[in-house]
Amino acid sequence: MKKIFFTLITCILICIGVTYFTGSDKVINVIVKDIDLNDIKINEMSKYTNNFYYDKLNDTQKKYYRVIASGVMQLDDTIAMEVTNENNYDTFKNDIEISLTAFLDDHPEVFYVGEKYEIQLINSALFKVLKLKLEYLSDSKSKIQEMEQKLKSQIDLISSKLGNAKTEYEKELVIHDLIAKNANYFKYEDYDNIPMIKHTAYGALVEKSAVCDGITKAFQLALGENGIESVLVTGTAEGVAHAWCKVKIDSFWYNVDVTSDKTLNSENNDLVIHSYFNVTDKEILKTHTIDKNEDLPKCTSTKHNYYVYNDYTIGAVENFEYKLGKIVQKQNGSPLLEFNAEGISNVPNKLVNALYNLNFNNYKNDNVRKISYNKINNNYIIVK
Repeated sequence: MKKIFFTLITCILICIGVTYFTGSDKVINVIVKDIDLNDIKINEMSKYTNNFYYDKLNDTQKKYYRVIASGVMQLDDTIAMEVTNENNYDTFKNDIEISLTAFLDDHPEVFYVGEKYEIQLINSALFKVLKLKLEYLSDSKSKIQEMEQKLKSQIDLISSKLGNAKTEYEKELVIHDLIAKNANYFKYEDYDNIPMIKHTAYGALVEKSAVCDGITKAFQLALGENGIESVLVTGTAEGVAHAWCKVKIDSFWYNVDVTSDKTLNSENNDLVIHSYFNVTDKEILKTHTIDKNEDLPKCTSTKHNYYVYNDYTIGAVENFEYKLGKIVQKQNGSPLLEFNAEGISNVPNKLVNALYNLNFNNYKNDNVRKISYNKINNNYIIVK
């Protein structure tokens, strides 16, 4: 998950006089104007407008959000706005930080804004100007625009591979699997020294290497390109800082963690699992924690869960071997066997016996009746 670094500049008190008024002309000239929310189109990847975190802001923070968007649309490295004399520097600083975070969380297509920024307050008896100085990946606007086109090409390529996928669920599944197969997880030793690009969709899709929030943002961009709503989620997974998203499918919200679903074998990206594909809050909270969960959409439905939707589940009252046989038939073309078995005791022994009887993957040719499997919550994954 991306870590934001704050560089804060102490308030600058400017004496009233000729020097002040001469300098103030420059300040006024760089003030960025507020824009209407509907006019926010950062670049060509802004096909789907996501205002989820914007809607959580107060009126002042919403104005800052819109002004930031206006400046970023022009690739301005200094964004300035007039503010009232009522609040102190700490209040301004807090509001601008909240607004900037909300803007970036709503807009995964903005991959080129850096981790560091400066907040400056120019204060006089007449008015105050709040200045936000941003760091971009490049000082060249043409270079950033070139990078935008490279990322858009990758998003378009994913969309072109949807084939016969018609429903939101079908599109989501294809996008999930394509990104999981094509984006390698960036391995790092020091979290604080992860290159900023690895936190972005550009890193995931163009450089083919990113950490969890970069992979998640790539997933969000491809979903948005195909009209599917999603929200970035931060928290932890197994105690480590992590990011994934909540996705809206046919009016139901679900958690989807592409990074955790990527592979059981880091050397083989073709092995994509689905243990965190459209899961409830209750299910994901077994292994994850969620920041500010009270502000996020609630995920309670299992309708589009991968195992439920495809009937890859074995219930406690079902004949284990018979149902497993049906699942094996359905997944015959996959390098993995995946199923959910909740409320069933002694699953490993039942699994071994059933697969032996089913001659799974020529299992009877083996001298020893053993099988290696992975268990995530109540989901079992076997590599053929």
